[in-house]
Amino acid sequence: MKKKRLLIFATCFLVLSSASFAKAAPVTSQADTAGETEEIGDEITYILNTDTQKTDDTPCQVTAKFDIPSGFHLNAYMDIMHDDGTIYRILTTDDNGYSDFAFVKEGHYIVLISGIVDDTASKYSFSMDQDSFTVDVEENSVVTVTSTINDYDEIAQTIAERTGQQKQETDAAEEQDAAPESETVVSYLPTNIEGVSIGNDGNLYYDTVSNSKTCTAQVYGNATGTYDLYFEVIKPGVLGEAEFKISLDGGKNFIGTDISAYDYSFASHGLSIDFSTENDTDELAVGDTFTAFVPETFAVSSSSNSNTNDSYVIVSGHPQNDYYVEINLLSTGKLGVAKYSLSLDNGATTEYIDTLPETGEVTYGELTYYFSNTAEYTKDTTYTCQVESNIHEVSYTPLYALIVVVAVAAIILYIWLILQKEKAADYRINAWTDRQDESKYQ
Repeated sequence: MKKKRLLIFATCFLVLSSASFAKAAPVTSQADTAGETEEIGDEITYILNTDTQKTDDTPCQVTAKFDIPSGFHLNAYMDIMHDDGTIYRILTTDDNGYSDFAFVKEGHYIVLISGIVDDTASKYSFSMDQDSFTVDVEENSVVTVTSTINDYDEIAQTIAERTGQQKQETDAAEEQDAAPESETVVSYLPTNIEGVSIGNDGNLYYDTVSNSKTCTAQVYGNATGTYDLYFEVIKPGVLGEAEFKISLDGGKNFIGTDISAYDYSFASHGLSIDFSTENDTDELAVGDTFTAFVPETFAVSSSSNSNTNDSYVIVSGHPQNDYYVEINLLSTGKLGVAKYSLSLDNGATTEYIDTLPETGEVTYGELTYYFSNTAEYTKDTTYTCQVESNIHEVSYTPLYALIVVVAVAAIILYIWLILQKEKAADYRINAWTDRQDESKYQ
């Protein structure tokens, strides 16, 4: 019986100790991580998607995608609410294709409403593909919620009629004089990084392999980590309907699922992927995969006004510290001829001055710099790059504190058990003896 009481006491003590510690732990509010907020109405305060950003506490991304015909021109919004009552409002416009995202904290969400901004008469209504979802870093950090405007066909017809009238009213002379618009064609240059090209638009493009019979893909951007990207279609359909799952480690683990699009962005990782089919009716099949190996890189800007990027600099690495890189060209020439200086603190101090190596690759400290091996660099050109470390230190202080609490509780319990231990004296029989007076029995 005593042993049972001891076990009950020990269990209660440890539970109470852990609960006290949990209550004492600091809680980070959403206001600390989501940026500024905008008050809408008299009582409710929404966090706008334009004020959220990726942080240690909010690495998850929710995209609001509206199925609205182009040319509608009215802005749309979606409100999602966390279980703790935090509300995010994601605003979209015709200019961004009625699709935008917000960085949100982990947890379960419900979709409150989708609507048109300033639609006080509730003229427009939407149907959504889901009314609740959960986001978390490990399993489902990228989520897309799609809303379809209910009177889509009627609105599309109205837009088409209005567009047709506008075309008829256009002056024929202006049409003849107007120069035909040419589609921007991206040209690519090879870099000294295997599998990476640089475009004349300044983006880095990564060799992307597709096993699909109907669709090709191109991954581009500046990755916030080194990734072995793997996309696999899990629901068939045309672009905009087919769904795929995303992995950053070659398919070992998946960070979530999403709906395919001609231009899909997962900004929290610094990357985008363009899907392309020959015909709009071409469908993706279950099992179609798209893969690309992406090294961690940082965006570089140049002071040169040249329209080409053949004289590029690429900064890559996985640094533990932040830097503001500044590279100055001190003379004109190709690799092996031009001289340069390197600074890691925005030019305040110069690390060293040297000649660009013929290999086009310079490793200094935690970073590697890649230079074009075909271009001629021009004197007085400056390249700058703000390097923010993607390594986030994990604090083990709460864990250590919990271990200390449990250890102290164990020591106190041990001492208490020792004090309660039964002694040999507890079993000694004390007998009283006295000489009997015989006279009492006579």
